[in-house]
Parts: sequence; structure tokens; C-alpha cells
Amino acid sequence: MLGRIGLALTCATVGGLALSGCDSGSSDPIRDPATDWAGQVCTVAADHMDTLTGGPSVDAQDLAKSKQLMVTHLGELAEAVGAVANGITEAGPPPAEDAAPVIERTVGKLRQAKQSVNTAREKLAAAAPENDEAFRDTMGSVGADLTALGRLDDPLRDLRLSQELSKAFGQAPACGQAKPGGIAPTD
Repeated sequence: MLGRIGLALTCATVGGLALSGCDSGSSDPIRDPATDWAGQVCTVAADHMDTLTGGPSVDAQDLAKSKQLMVTHLGELAEAVGAVANGITEAGPPPAEDAAPVIERTVGKLRQAKQSVNTAREKLAAAAPENDEAFRDTMGSVGADLTALGRLDDPLRDLRLSQELSKAFGQAPACGQAKPGGIAPTD
């Protein structure tokens, strides 16, 4: 009888020690490094989403004012695109095996887009709104240049070409705000 009681106490003690070990440490869930990386990148993109997706309202009757609004906006747009590229770089290498080429391509596209926006800004800044026809031609040319850049409303779109990062972007809460309207990225 004492043997059974001793065995029961031993099992209870060992079981209690094992269970108490489960509660030690942090109560935070185990975090996925790729999801944390994606969240960091999405936070930077979300901070600049209004600039990346918006633009000034121009007045066709006041070309000088429209020019100034557009020149200012293009400067802000170039800064926002550069900030997203820098944010990706500053996040460090993502913990995803298939991500390196996607990161390189995305950052390269964003840096090229920033340069193109700055070129368009300079072209527009040099245009004289007093010459109505020439100014409208320049505005059209700048618009075409910016359209050729592709969509900047989802600067992280190419990063989701990595299967691991795509999953991480889908799980990172900050990534729901890194798209216009706070829509979470889809595969």
C-alpha cells in the first residue's frame, strides 16, 4: 500500500514539475521572424500610404497653382517611395529562403521609381504655366511618365512573390494597413 502511495506521490510531483515548467517564461506566443519582418516593412509602407495613393486636386483654371501643388506632391511622392525602399533595406534580410531576389528586385524598382518621380518633378518645375498649351503638354507628359512607373499603391506587391513572405504578409497585423483602404494583402 505504501508503495502505491509513494508511486502516486512521485507521479504527482513529477507531473506537477512538468506542468509548472509549461507556465514559466513569457506569456507571449512564439513569434515567427518572417511575420515580424513583414510587419516592420508594412509599418513603413502604411506610414506613407496616403502619399503613395493620393494626389492634389488640380484646377484647370489656375495652372500656376496646379503646377505648385503637383511639384510639391511629386517631391513628397519621391520621398515616400524612397522611405519605403529604405524601410525594406533597414529591416535587414528577411528570414525567408526564397526572398533575396524578390527583395533586390523590389528595392531596385522603388529606387528607380523615386528617380523617375524626381525627373518628372524637375520637368514640371521647369514648365511655364503662362504658356497654356506647352504647360498642358508637359502635364500630359509627366502624367504618362508616372503611369509608366506602374502602380505605387501597393509598393510591397512584388515581395509577395516569395511564398514565405506572402504567408508572413498575410499574418502580420500591420500589413492590413499597408494597402489602400486597409485591405489585407491577398495571395
